[in-house]
Parts: sequence; structure tokens; C-alpha cells
Amino acid sequence: MTEPAEQLVFSSSMEGMWRALQPPTPLEAAAFARAGITGKGFQAAYPLLQYTDLLDACGASRFGHLAPLEKFAEVGRLFMKGYENTIIGQALMAVLRVLGPRRTLERMTRNFRTANNYTEVTVESFAANHHKVRVTHVTRPGLFVGLLGSGCAIAGAKGLSVLLLEHQAQVALYEVKWS
Repeated sequence: MTEPAEQLVFSSSMEGMWRALQPPTPLEAAAFARAGITGKGFQAAYPLLQYTDLLDACGASRFGHLAPLEKFAEVGRLFMKGYENTIIGQALMAVLRVLGPRRTLERMTRNFRTANNYTEVTVESFAANHHKVRVTHVTRPGLFVGLLGSGCAIAGAKGLSVLLLEHQAQVALYEVKWS
């Protein structure tokens, strides 16, 4: 895929964060205000920096006592709870339940296309329940621990483990396994 001119996060992701963070903490409220979000309507897309500002505000105000990897894993898990309550999120979660965890991972780039215009995912499979997942444009690697874990759990994975193996130059490599 060609690099997008501007990295954008789509309205469904911002709406998911809005729903997940109700009521917002003062830091989150300030980040929403900087992005022009009031909850009464969402733009089609937002610059990535506005989204990461919101992720950082959530991480600092709700999970600041945790190490960065776990802090953003919690932000990812919380986001998924809010995203499930959006129209696009409801449809995607229904698809994940039908696909199961293996096919959910195989379709991950397509899944992220409902959220942004830049994330690319490749999956290397070792077994039906053991995969290496490479994700591009990752600035907060813990976030994807939470997103991948939540997505696979919704898809039916039991005994799930998501481990960050490596993160360099905004590319992260995860090991995803389940029983």
C-alpha cells in the first residue's frame, strides 16, 4: 500500500474513545476539546496527533500508575469496550464472532481500515492458534496488546496470550497464542 499523505483516524475510532471515556477525566476532556469533540457529532476523520493526544490523556489519567506497555494495553482494552457501542464497532464485533480468532488475525489490516488509513498488518502462522503479528505505524505498542487481545477474545479465543516481541522504527511484532 502507498503511504497516505496524512495519517487519519476515522470517526468511528473517535466515537469509540468518546463512548469508552464517559465521563471523561479532566485530561481527557481537554484532549477532546482540543480535537473539537463534544459527542454531538464527529468529523469524518481526525489527524493522528489528535488521537494520540487522547490516548496519552487516557493513559495518564486512568492508568498512570502502570508501566507504559501495560498502561496502553489497558487503554486498548477500554477503547474496545467503547468501540463495541458504535455502529461500525457493532458490525465488526459480529463479524469477529463469526470468523473466529485465526481468521480475525488474517483480516486484521481490513479490520483496521474501519479505524484509520495507515495501519498495515501481516500475520505469520505457526499453528491454528499460534501466530506472529507485525503491525506498522505503532507509536504506543501496548495499545495493540490490548486491541489484539480484545479482538481475539471477542472472536472466541480462550487462554489467550499477546506478547510484544519487538518494537523498532514504529513497527511492532507480537506473538499471539491461545488454547
